[in-house]
Amino acid sequence: MRSRTAIAVLGLLALACSPELDWRELRSAEGGFAALMPSRPGHEVRRLGDAATMHLWSARAANSVFGVGYIDYKTLNDGILDTTRDALVRNIGGRLVGERSLVQAGLTGRGFEARSGERLLRARLLVSGSRLYQIAILGNNGAVAPADAELFLSSFVPLPPGRPG
Repeated sequence: MRSRTAIAVLGLLALACSPELDWRELRSAEGGFAALMPSRPGHEVRRLGDAATMHLWSARAANSVFGVGYIDYKTLNDGILDTTRDALVRNIGGRLVGERSLVQAGLTGRGFEARSGERLLRARLLVSGSRLYQIAILGNNGAVAPADAELFLSSFVPLPPGRPG
């Protein structure tokens, strides 16, 4: 019930954001989460070496890519947030410009921003057991209004165990 209320409140906030973004709820029973997406997302599965498989939902809007994904590990080591952050920053050829620890919807993690020229990456990494969630936006600086970025990033909520998506 709590996650539905949170999504409803975020939906109302979406009305105040950019009209070019068509906010809709994404629910993944297998991923155990719900989040708002700015357009209809696509889904892909990527094998990351022998260790893990990433499930990623992504949507393009406002000349940016919005993504929500997760990776299940056998065990998570203490450095996984640093390793994942560094890989994401390296993927855009950028540099880290801000970072903070956070708790979102009961999950601990980290939020950060990285820049590469005009490109801006805003991301959150959240841990749930041996699962790592990634919520990220990549686009040119200023392409996504701060209110829209915050709406997207903070819309992520885990679904209660055992409940269908």
